[in-house]
Amino acid sequence: LVWAIAQKEKDKYHSPFESYLDHTTGVRDILIRLLKVDDPAVLAAALLHNLPKAVGQTSTLRRELKTIEQDRRERIIHLINQMNMISALPYRPAPKDPHKVQYPMDMVIKLAGEPAVMSLVFADKLQTGKMALEDEKAQVIAELRNLYAPLAERLGMSRMAQALYNQAFRLEQPERYMLIKDKIDNFVEKFTSGSTDRY
Repeated sequence: LVWAIAQKEKDKYHSPFESYLDHTTGVRDILIRLLKVDDPAVLAAALLHNLPKAVGQTSTLRRELKTIEQDRRERIIHLINQMNMISALPYRPAPKDPHKVQYPMDMVIKLAGEPAVMSLVFADKLQTGKMALEDEKAQVIAELRNLYAPLAERLGMSRMAQALYNQAFRLEQPERYMLIKDKIDNFVEKFTSGSTDRY
C-alpha cells in the first residue's frame, strides 16, 4: 500500500533533476544500508514524507493510509510531521560563541523527540545533498557541515556523520573528492586482491 501511494506521486518533482520517487526511495535506501533500519513505520515514513508537503495537508495522507491499522498509521504520520518540521527550520550560520553553537542542535533534538525521527532527518539531508542544485550548494554545504554532521557525531552516529561530511566535501570540491575517492577505491581493490592471493 505504501509503495502504491508513493508511486502515485512519482510525477511530482522534488527538484528539476530528481523525481518524488527518486528522492523518497533514496532516503529509504540510506536508512536501510547506512543505518540498518528495519522498522516498517520508519521506512514507510521515508517513502511518504514529501506527500503532506505536496498536497499541503496531513488529512490526505491519513485518508490514503486508512486501511492500515490506526496505531501504525498515526505513528507514520507522526514521524513524517516531526521530520518535516525539522526540515523546514531555517538554517543560520553557526555563531562564533561556542556556547551558542549547541542551540540549533538542541532544538533539532527536542523537535525530533526520538531516534527514529533523527534517522529520517539525517537520511533526508544526505539524499538532498546528492542532488543539490548549483544555487543551493552553498546553503546545503553549510547545513551539512555545521549542523547535521556534528549533530550525528554528538549522537554517536559516526557512519552517518562521516557520510554527511563527505557529501559536503563532494559538493564543495567535486574534482578533489573524486580524486581522493578513486585513490581509496584503487587501494582497497589492490589490498583485497592481494589478500586473496596471499591466503
